[in-house]
Amino acid sequence: MADSARRAVVDAANEKIQDLQEEISELQRLQQNETVLVQAGGDVEKAERWKLAATAARERVAKAWGGPSSAVSVEAQGEAVQLALAALREPRVNRVEVRGAIEDAKSAAKKLLDAIDLELAKIWRQQHKS
Repeated sequence: MADSARRAVVDAANEKIQDLQEEISELQRLQQNETVLVQAGGDVEKAERWKLAATAARERVAKAWGGPSSAVSVEAQGEAVQLALAALREPRVNRVEVRGAIEDAKSAAKKLLDAIDLELAKIWRQQHKS
């Protein structure tokens, strides 16, 4: 019974973490939009072109590793990190693209840590089955 309660608490905490992460992502997106507009000198059209270029670069990386997934293996996510780091080494046209590549690398690394956590939890559960 204590194990069930513990799982419920962990599940609730994980759900809250997910909600907060989504909110943070939305706020970061809004901040990035404002930053791009400022860097474009208030030129909305120029800012939109830059954002489209950054999005295209991120989509190329996502396509290369099969797209985002919450149930990615540690090995596959490790490859995604390698691809994101390789993308950082490519020449960039503007700061928006650089920031996009950095965010992709950070996101891939965070997902790798999540995949490792899931794998460790699975191993722990298997070892402590009673």
